[in-house]
Amino acid sequence: MGDLDSILASLASAEWEHWAFGNEDNPVGLAYVRRSDTYADVVLLHSDKVSITYRAPLIEGDEYSPLSPDAVMWFFCGNARQPIEELLKLPPQEGPNAPPKRCYTGVIDARVPQKWIQAGVRLIRPAKKAPVNE
Repeated sequence: MGDLDSILASLASAEWEHWAFGNEDNPVGLAYVRRSDTYADVVLLHSDKVSITYRAPLIEGDEYSPLSPDAVMWFFCGNARQPIEELLKLPPQEGPNAPPKRCYTGVIDARVPQKWIQAGVRLIRPAKKAPVNE
């Protein structure tokens, strides 16, 4: 798909929320969240060398559920580039080639680390929803 900069540029599209953890003096991580009606795709960028990606079911009324899910439908850990590439290749969960609808529980890495949350959480850019045609 490309180098890390071009992959991160794809996360800059309006459909992705951008979350920052920590503050300007002590940033600890970034998260990107793309929500559908029933699930969210999440990228946790630990550094320019490590990322974790996953697809998690959404919990209605819980804005933070994608950041700390109890279960995930799919996950990938690795260098900064490959997990993001794999996530971006996933078809919609409702589609014919979607990952199986099973959920994995106890995936420790498929959640925002507690130390990130303790350092402070900020939604730095909400996603823009596509207009609904009536």
